[in-house]
Amino acid sequence: MPVVSGDLSLVTTRAARVSEVWVRAPRVRTHGRGVVVTSQDRVEVTGSVVRFEVLAGPAVMVLVEAGRPVESIPIVVGTGAQQSLADVVEAGLVADDATAGAIEKLAADAVGSVREALAAKTAAEAARNRAETAATTAGNHAATARTQATTATNQATAATTKAQEATTAAATATTQATAARNSATTATAAATRAETARQRSEQIATSTTWEGDRLRVNGALSPALTGPKGERGEPGATAAHTHTRADITDHYTPGVSIIPEDGQGQLWARHNTIEAGTDPRVGRIYTTNPGTRNFTPPQAFFTIDPSLDYWISFQVKADKPNSVLYMELRDGNNAQAVASYDYGDAGTGQTYLLTRYTVPTVWTRISGRIRLAPNTTQGTIRTIYTNHAQGEETGAILSFSDITLVPIPKGLGSGDVVAQPYADSQVGPAQIVQTGVDGFIHSRTNPTSANHLARKGYVDAEVMAARTDMSQSTQNHHRLAMEAVQRARGDLTQTVEEVRSAASQSASTYYRLSTEYTNAIQQSMMQNIQGLQDSIARYQQEIVNVVNESLIVWTGTFSGSGKTEIVSGGAVSSPGAVDGMKVTIPPGVYEMALHAEARVTNLAIRRGSAGSSPSIVAVSTDSTTASGMVKVAQGQYLQFAGTSTSPTKLYGVMRKIG
Repeated sequence: MPVVSGDLSLVTTRAARVSEVWVRAPRVRTHGRGVVVTSQDRVEVTGSVVRFEVLAGPAVMVLVEAGRPVESIPIVVGTGAQQSLADVVEAGLVADDATAGAIEKLAADAVGSVREALAAKTAAEAARNRAETAATTAGNHAATARTQATTATNQATAATTKAQEATTAAATATTQATAARNSATTATAAATRAETARQRSEQIATSTTWEGDRLRVNGALSPALTGPKGERGEPGATAAHTHTRADITDHYTPGVSIIPEDGQGQLWARHNTIEAGTDPRVGRIYTTNPGTRNFTPPQAFFTIDPSLDYWISFQVKADKPNSVLYMELRDGNNAQAVASYDYGDAGTGQTYLLTRYTVPTVWTRISGRIRLAPNTTQGTIRTIYTNHAQGEETGAILSFSDITLVPIPKGLGSGDVVAQPYADSQVGPAQIVQTGVDGFIHSRTNPTSANHLARKGYVDAEVMAARTDMSQSTQNHHRLAMEAVQRARGDLTQTVEEVRSAASQSASTYYRLSTEYTNAIQQSMMQNIQGLQDSIARYQQEIVNVVNESLIVWTGTFSGSGKTEIVSGGAVSSPGAVDGMKVTIPPGVYEMALHAEARVTNLAIRRGSAGSSPSIVAVSTDSTTASGMVKVAQGQYLQFAGTSTSPTKLYGVMRKIG
């Protein structure tokens, strides 16, 4: 299955504040023997990097900030094993709804021209047969020879005209595709304006910060707000000192986490079976030796407020599946300090910090609320059980990130200062969250002005206006294209009349010469017939494969259960039964549309290569049309398959875009 990965960043190149993305199909479609539905699948974003597996074809990626969806991005995924986020988004911009509609319209126009050209080809073949009959009796039937020559000339003219019409349709298709891309560029510019508006709202929301005991508002700094320093109090009694060295927390980072650490990492990981390191996706990491181990880190106590619950967050992974992990948090008396925990998808439990957890083979975050045992005032990370006997794997290597443990305030209101990890999950849609320079975040009430840049409704209205502009632009391009086609048809009609007049004069001259030189005319007729046969063969090939600026128009026939294949890069070994024609195309990325004259069961576009069965890349929703975007590599072929109750004509148009 293809894997899509890439960075999410702001226009300033800083990392986007996207916590996760939702991925879904834009509409229901079939896949193999089943169906792909449109439900969302959630994918976590780590360090502004997103990575997920997804089926080839169109999809929608929704960006989520602070638990709320903020933007939907159409994407189109190819069949490669590894694809960049930039490539699939760019493909989605090319293949949006406006472009797809234009392609389908152009495909219908091209198919109509192909039908007319095929009719001209049939008429030309009939004229050739009549001309051959006339040649054998030219000496005794000069009048008949004149009639047959005139008919053959007219039919050849008609075939030439239809081929020109197909070429004109191809040029029109290219023009319309360019107009559609321009419309997509307009939509992208509108989305950029919306993103700029969102960034301005964030700048407004973060314009107020504390600097020590002074408040900065829109660049202006207030005087000191704490007042003058008071007089020193009476000295304390030294006899009141009762705590021991073990009671004192030596390493503590205010406002971030109460887990003790120093410049080299967190102290719980100082053990001879643990190796410290870094990972660009996580930061500092701690890796264990393989095997089943129960190791106890050094006692690094930290102070606990027994009246509060705590929020814990860290990431873990194993290099092999089915490894089970236990972790302990003990108090100053070496008793289990956890009363209960709730880690969401990672489960719930009690007594242990983590109980019988099966470690995934990719970095996975464990986070949630911990309720400590009553009267617990100190804590320390104690015994960690890796590759526990309750799991199937006993030789995995486990890796941990830094452990974040912060107290949860009893409430959250406007102006409250809370720890960042807890507020990320608790702040509601009626608040704007501002990150402070002190390591905490500050919640601000929702602005009330109707046109405030921080209001989601205002930004949504801007985006809707941009989309309306895009729709009107697309309609204007379609109208101009239709006018151009009508003008071209008028020019073609005039050209046909001029050709007919010239052909009539030529026929009169031919009649006079045939009367005087019968034998010479017979030889000339045979040569003309041979030339007509060559022209018909050439027109047939041009009709089957009209290529103008990377546009390909083709036809085929279904009879019962049949397939029509387009081969890329030359012949394919044993590609399967073919009913119709093969057209060789260069490797690349193609937009395509498919149309059948009658209903075809299971009408689909499939792609395959020598020695392997083809896979479906697009299916028809109405049994007569199908469209999509597909990448064809060297040696691969496209197959247009289905089942019909009677011979059915199949028309298609393809345009190379990359």
